[in-house]
Amino acid sequence: MKRNEYRNKPNTCKPKNNFIFVKTEKTGGTTVSSVLHRYGQTNKLTAAYSSTKGSKLSINEVVEYPCVSNFTGYDYISSHLSGYNHSRLKHFIPKAIFISILRMPYKQIESKFYKKRIHEKLGLQNHTNAFETFLASGMYRNTTMFRISSNQITWFGYRIRRNIIETEFIQKLQELDEDLDLVMITEYMDESLILLKKMMCWTIDDIVYESRRVVNRKRMETTQVMKEILSKTMKEDIRLYDHFNKTLWQKIQNYDGDFDKDLRKFRARESEMKEACAKNKKHHYCKILQAGNDGTYAQLAQLKRICGES
Repeated sequence: MKRNEYRNKPNTCKPKNNFIFVKTEKTGGTTVSSVLHRYGQTNKLTAAYSSTKGSKLSINEVVEYPCVSNFTGYDYISSHLSGYNHSRLKHFIPKAIFISILRMPYKQIESKFYKKRIHEKLGLQNHTNAFETFLASGMYRNTTMFRISSNQITWFGYRIRRNIIETEFIQKLQELDEDLDLVMITEYMDESLILLKKMMCWTIDDIVYESRRVVNRKRMETTQVMKEILSKTMKEDIRLYDHFNKTLWQKIQNYDGDFDKDLRKFRARESEMKEACAKNKKHHYCKILQAGNDGTYAQLAQLKRICGES
């Protein structure tokens, strides 16, 4: 296959350059965010960055550019948001496509457990499956260090209650169905990116990725005991995940084109780039795969592009 085929824009649609990525925690969101930032930087789009310290962005506190009198606004957001409000976000970037990502709750909460090093704080680091010990021993009931509860849904402005109010939960699902144009699924990252490419009218090279912030630890199987405990304490996230996992596969079934062929083509390109980069770290493919990950550099580069400052 000719290299240009991976870069050519489809001639039947126009690439979409306005998007808001509602980033969730420990779901592969940083990987997706890197892909989106790389696209933004490559196409000289203007990202909204937080003007305050911290990892969450509020649209009331974004970096502004008074250096130009005719600033036309922001093209995209690809950050954790401080307070999800769809109507306000839509007003902030009127033509934005809304994207997010969810992960199987059992694995997401486990990843969060290790990220916060709870196993070390509780002296479980030598256990074969520290998270299983944490759950099966009942330890999770007696510590304020780490709360086992739904947390992915809270990124969308949903407040967790002791008991689910069914009408309120169903209403939130319906709202998110209308708000979000694509909810990616971590376990099906490649499939999700193919849907993103089609929806945005992008190219294969626009969506190639390298996994970010993956903790180097042995992956353990989620046991039945773990599932039983987690299913009782994470009902909202499990239902949210199941709902949007189904919508993902519905979108795949309704895909305009040969989905399997596009998926194979994408994976072949990924393999080609990663193999070339593994052999030669200075290969230009490495720059493509690693682009979009340095937020500080990106902000400075954007400031220089807009204001012409050195």
